[in-house]
Amino acid sequence: MPGTTKRDHQAERLQAIRLRYTINTHLEDCAVATPAAIGAATGLPAAEAVRLLTRRQL
Repeated sequence: MPGTTKRDHQAERLQAIRLRYTINTHLEDCAVATPAAIGAATGLPAAEAVRLLTRRQL
């Protein structure tokens, strides 16, 4: 059972990385690059948007 839990966690982590990469790529394609622009595009304060896009999941 512990092996399954570890694999599940790793799969979830990879999904989060892929999602973050997809979001960043889409924002770059739309010429949204500054923290203020990212915040405006997502409806979040700039600092919060950047924190969510750059934080590391353990």
